[in-house]
Amino acid sequence: MGDSSLRLHRPFCRLSLAVAGRKLLAGAKKKRRPKGEDAIDTLSNMPKKKRLPVVIAILLCGLILPGCWDKRELDQYAFVLSMGVDLGPQEEIELTVRISIPSSLTAQAGRGGVSSPAEVSKVITATGRTIPEAMSHLDSQVERQVSYMHCRTVLLGEKIAQHGIVPYLDVFNRYREFRRALFVFIVKDVAVRDIFMNTTPVLETNVARYLESIATSEERTDYAPVTRLLDINRTIEEYHVDTVISVFALNDQILKEKPDSKVKPRPTPEFRKDGTETPGVEPETSAGHLHRSGGNPLEYIGSAVFIGGKLVTYMDGAENRIWSMLIGRYNTGLWTFPDPHQPGKYVSMRLNHGDPLRVTVDDSVHPIRIEVKVELDGTIVEISSRKPYATPEGFRDMEAFINRELNSQAIRLVKRMQKIPADPFQFVRTLRMRTLTTGEYWNIPWREWFRDAEFIADIHVHVRRPGYQVQPDEPLKQEEHLVR
Repeated sequence: MGDSSLRLHRPFCRLSLAVAGRKLLAGAKKKRRPKGEDAIDTLSNMPKKKRLPVVIAILLCGLILPGCWDKRELDQYAFVLSMGVDLGPQEEIELTVRISIPSSLTAQAGRGGVSSPAEVSKVITATGRTIPEAMSHLDSQVERQVSYMHCRTVLLGEKIAQHGIVPYLDVFNRYREFRRALFVFIVKDVAVRDIFMNTTPVLETNVARYLESIATSEERTDYAPVTRLLDINRTIEEYHVDTVISVFALNDQILKEKPDSKVKPRPTPEFRKDGTETPGVEPETSAGHLHRSGGNPLEYIGSAVFIGGKLVTYMDGAENRIWSMLIGRYNTGLWTFPDPHQPGKYVSMRLNHGDPLRVTVDDSVHPIRIEVKVELDGTIVEISSRKPYATPEGFRDMEAFINRELNSQAIRLVKRMQKIPADPFQFVRTLRMRTLTTGEYWNIPWREWFRDAEFIADIHVHVRRPGYQVQPDEPLKQEEHLVR
């Protein structure tokens, strides 16, 4: 039975394969329709009233959709890396820009040498009644089209800051080539153009990387805030909040050492003669007044405080670190405190941020009470008095006098701001969640409340680590007579 079934199945399979092969061959020989014939048939079968609009739409797409009609090569652009805006003697706008020269940068890198910003970029100044007009005048005097797409930094003059920065920021918020992540600085005591002409970086030759390094340094030391355009817009538009912007200045002592494009440090007697430090008093940390020699004449330390977009006061570097604690932005830093047990000696600590900032505003009493609690972690860096503080009792003793010093500085800074009154600490944000409507929050008389408020600072340092050495080394008693 099985053999007869196989004999019947084999002819059936051969017949099926033959039929399928003929169908495939017929399909292959069949003439294929050319591409586009379906679309042509669709148009030909379409009513005449609809055919004309479709043809017009197709022709318009051919004119609009091509993307290379305004194409420009990179070597046809002049890229601005940083720019500054200042007011001239007749209140005209002075626009100063630093334009990159990519060919010089590439050639210098190929030779393996070190190039200065003056060799890889050019400083150009143009004037006008407005910033866009000055930009237009600048574009007419440069061989290539000036582009601001790579601009990283904007410097604003002190006179502009005093008049109000809001009208001058409008172009940076509207013009499409500027980013909201622009770093913004206020130039103190000198013209903006002088900053561009006298800046001499110590290590960086790439201007864009140099500007990023400034922001990194500010974040690392907390001597100045990192201020971007979007931060300024937010604080200016927000009720009861004041603006803080980083400060640029030139150090007069370093300018004496820079007769040309290079800095030549002064002799030691002359350097010591220019010192202004008073024994036992914290050195001045305001921009342009650091006692130093060599390096970059530019100083980026401290900040400027604005109310409604107008400059009202400055904070030096030491005050800015306290401000960063009170606003919750503090990260880390090296601090030096007087040793109360031995006058003229000091204790140095690295203070890192600890628990999150806690701000309490009690508006049930008048004047209102503002209490700020800051937690910091401390590591001993130096004990110049050689006192054995690395014990549980010694740690508590250090914490006590460090807390007193930090709280005293915080109270002193807040009282100075209350006299203005200016609130760069954003204490009012704790009241935002207590109000039911936006109008109720807007109607809070915060200026009057803050001016008369009772401020309580609770900055607490937890000394946790003594460093790599537990107790200070002491000379052997039997050898003391050798040095008497």
